[in-house]
Amino acid sequence: MINRLIFRQSSLRPSFKPFTRPISSTSFRLNSYQTKAPKTTRTTNVQKLRRTKKRIPTNQSNHQKASFISEIKNQQSLKPCTTFTTCESYDFDKILENNHLQAQILIPNEILYFKYDKEHDVLILSNGSLVVWGLDESNVEKKILPLLKKYMVSLYPFPESEDMDYVETDQLESSSYLDEDTIVINSSDSEQQLLDKAAFSSGLSRSTRLA
Repeated sequence: MINRLIFRQSSLRPSFKPFTRPISSTSFRLNSYQTKAPKTTRTTNVQKLRRTKKRIPTNQSNHQKASFISEIKNQQSLKPCTTFTTCESYDFDKILENNHLQAQILIPNEILYFKYDKEHDVLILSNGSLVVWGLDESNVEKKILPLLKKYMVSLYPFPESEDMDYVETDQLESSSYLDEDTIVINSSDSEQQLLDKAAFSSGLSRSTRLA
């Protein structure tokens, strides 16, 4: 279990040009880069979710914020966010050609995304890591890794894995953030929700690569 992660702006390969649409509304930012896209141009087409009236004010005290998060945790079970670093990289082009996976480009040449069992977000990173939201390590190893094994480049004999708890709520006006050892995802906007998960996934993948 990761006790605490501190997310900083990542310094990716300097040869990349800045992505034209920065992730500006999350406090844990991932510098995205726009380069030559893979052969397939399939991209995400997420829908906006309705915002609820009940909100947590962005300028509230830390005590009020902690109380709100405690209430959210009591209303729903904590979900696992599992990271596996399995290889040097993934073959993005071949993954995108797999019609069964229906993978989409989330960040060009950096992160692919697909939905497993119509419920769990799976983010595949070009650095050889994948992050699965909603499945524990055992299920990721049994259900997700076999789907992607043939796309792994320079497979590691012993993959590294980490897991962390998270909750999702549409009652936040603030960005997604880390509350002690729990990731709090703002789910009021489905597109931004996925981009926030991408930012966290990038940080989690760096942790497993250093393990």
